[in-house]
Amino acid sequence: MKHTLKFDDVLSFLQEQQRVVVEKLRATRGDSALLETKRQLDSAIRCLNFCESHQIDPDSEVFEIPYTRNEFDDFFIVNVYETNDISHGDPVTMSDGRPVTLGAGDLLVWMRR
Repeated sequence: MKHTLKFDDVLSFLQEQQRVVVEKLRATRGDSALLETKRQLDSAIRCLNFCESHQIDPDSEVFEIPYTRNEFDDFFIVNVYETNDISHGDPVTMSDGRPVTLGAGDLLVWMRR
């Protein structure tokens, strides 16, 4: 089993850099280059928090669902863990019982554990 993905040290570093940039922004009254740096820091922090909370690491594979001729096609996720036969697999469902469906352009993240 893999270790738990944590970004504590990096997040602390980015948050400190974010604090420094905010102080500089206050002093310069909104310098556009500093504002862009703050936006990038904000995005990086959100990305790392998202990856940590869902345990998505760089070894994960990402697949884009292909576009088909019919833009209204859906792809169903089927659990074939026990049977290994798609025709006998059970659809994966959300907490409310609706099947999980994917459409063209959606991303599927495969995480090895």
